[in-house]
Amino acid sequence: MQELDIFRKLTKTLDDEERSETHENVSIPQSDDSDIYFLARLRNRVVMQEYSVLINEGLESSAHINHLEDLIMFEGPKGLLKSIDILRKFANGEGYNNTSLKFDGSPAIVFGRDEQGQFILTDKSGFNSKGYDGKAKSAKELQHIFTNRKPVMDASREQFINNMMGIFNEYEKATPIDFRGFLKGDLMYYDTPVITNGTYTIKPNVVQYDINPDSKIGKRIGASKTGVVVHQYIGDQYKSTEDAAKQMQGNTVFVIPPVKVKEQVQIDTSEIEKLASFAKKYNKSFEELLNPNNLKGIADFPNMLYRYINNKVDTGLDDLGLDFEQWVNTTKLTNGKLQRVSNHVKKHQKTLNALWKVIVDIMKMKNFLVKEFDSQASNVKQSINGQPGGEGYVINYNGNLIKLVPRHTFSAANRAAH
Repeated sequence: MQELDIFRKLTKTLDDEERSETHENVSIPQSDDSDIYFLARLRNRVVMQEYSVLINEGLESSAHINHLEDLIMFEGPKGLLKSIDILRKFANGEGYNNTSLKFDGSPAIVFGRDEQGQFILTDKSGFNSKGYDGKAKSAKELQHIFTNRKPVMDASREQFINNMMGIFNEYEKATPIDFRGFLKGDLMYYDTPVITNGTYTIKPNVVQYDINPDSKIGKRIGASKTGVVVHQYIGDQYKSTEDAAKQMQGNTVFVIPPVKVKEQVQIDTSEIEKLASFAKKYNKSFEELLNPNNLKGIADFPNMLYRYINNKVDTGLDDLGLDFEQWVNTTKLTNGKLQRVSNHVKKHQKTLNALWKVIVDIMKMKNFLVKEFDSQASNVKQSINGQPGGEGYVINYNGNLIKLVPRHTFSAANRAAH
């Protein structure tokens, strides 16, 4: 397993953005998968002669956060047991203490200082650029990088570039001279929001946030010029992202802290135990369905399942699984690979049907939790197209982040917008 250790070390410190619901064709190895599932995708990419791309994608994706219901696809039966354990923790009152709001910011930015102390601010694409130096060291360099990209320069893009240039000096001043490493996060606002109808209204992407100006977070917003939600620290000077984020100085840049869930939710535990019993019954079958040793020539089969679910978001998640083979036939697979997928599905049809049932059951319980969390009193109110709700929540499960995102609302709106 020496090779695995090397790649795990590579994927531990650098990352880019989460695998977005809009980027459904990306096949990414997950650094917290069981060894056999991780190596299967690694092998698949090497076979496809994308060795250098794999390394870069591994470096860029280590902070990817999986949906609760997707764990079984990417970690096999072990992932399903993890999902059940998380639901049980919510039921017994433990889970909510480690659960916080998932902010829907944009764009994703990276800022900090390199080993020589040079300040850098850029977006995710610039930070991980391969064909050019995308790590801007000044506002002028940032303008040059953005101006020379492919999108046509229109008024909206010109405004975006001016906004990014406008915050460069503020983030540089906020980053201590002796800080080493980089913070990756989502920008929430370029300029201090104005109070409208008694609240600060912020809408960086799909979700609108209305924040009480008299609350602690509201007062911090009022004292700042720009705000960011930090997801990851890239470096080794500090032990955690939280420790690194605390180093930012002054009030101009507001690193928005986690907004925690406040109250326990009452859950029907009988549904969880039914799921656990069902999972136990199909444990070996799920292993056979998803075991990389049984996926010769279709090692990315779990990712096909993931892409299919995201595709179903566009038309509604009803009858999940019934048209999976029809969808596969619309993808750009060779005839040989299509046949291998078809053979695998036919061989394990009963188990695949059970998999869809498990995913649907988990989604139902997850959506219930999200709705209950959204209904709790908070100084941060969320809405999408005028309807209550946001991107969802994130639970810290034994040091790993798992997301509780309502695909039927947020993911659908996000995909439609982008």
